[in-house]
Amino acid sequence: MNTASVVPELPSAIDTSAMDTAADEISSEIVTVYPPGVPVLVPGERITKETIDYLKRSLKLGGTVDGLDETNQYIGVVKRGSLPTHPRSS
Repeated sequence: MNTASVVPELPSAIDTSAMDTAADEISSEIVTVYPPGVPVLVPGERITKETIDYLKRSLKLGGTVDGLDETNQYIGVVKRGSLPTHPRSS
C-alpha cells in the first residue's frame, strides 16, 4: 500500500467531541495522563465512560493530560461513518 495515498484522507475522518459526550466514540488521539505518563487511549480505541471519568478526575486533582485540546474539554475522535464496515461472520 502506498502510504502517501492514505495520509491526505485522514484529516477528513477526524473530528472533535466534548468529553462529556465522547463515550462510545472511537479515539483518534493518544491521550496520556501525567503522572504516571501511561497512555489511557490510543487511536482506534473505544472511549468509555470510565475513561472519561478518569481523565476528569486526573485533571481535577492537578494532573496533566496530553492529547486533549488546549481547554482540556474536547477529545479527537473518528467521524462516525468514516470507517469501512465489515460484515460479521456467523
